[in-house]
Amino acid sequence: MESNILTKDQIGKLTGLNTEAIKFYLVLANQRLEDTLSIKRELEQKAFILFAGYIAAAFALFGLAERSDGLSYWLVGSALFFCAGVVMLFVVINIEKYGVLGRNPEDWLDRQDYLTIKDKHIGHMYAYVLYDLIDDIEMSRRSNSSKVFYLSVAIALGLLSLSPLVIWAVFA
Repeated sequence: MESNILTKDQIGKLTGLNTEAIKFYLVLANQRLEDTLSIKRELEQKAFILFAGYIAAAFALFGLAERSDGLSYWLVGSALFFCAGVVMLFVVINIEKYGVLGRNPEDWLDRQDYLTIKDKHIGHMYAYVLYDLIDDIEMSRRSNSSKVFYLSVAIALGLLSLSPLVIWAVFA
């Protein structure tokens, strides 16, 4: 699918920009980025809860394996699945490529013309900010997709942790 998004050079050449419309679009784009960042927080909360649970389960299973003779290998196998899940959850927690809300003051204070901008050019400035939000939203969306993938793998490993015990129960 081909993109019809204007480049920054094309935006700079536009005349008669509707500043109020661009402000409205900025609000919508910021809301989209806020949605993406709230999904990030929710995914990380789930990952933290599972992280704590998986670590507790792994330690408990390793402790039980030490006290159990016939089940020790099965319990260690189950604990290892939880350990692998902990690694995946660690990845979820540490994916940090996200856009940010707002802009750094340095963006506006590095050139005098930003501070002395005239009304006829303010629309261009808003449009440039709107353009920059495209990358922030896309980067955040990709990071969320990665978090969902690794979180799904961690949940699958948590479920697979039961397999050594099920195999033991069926064949013992």
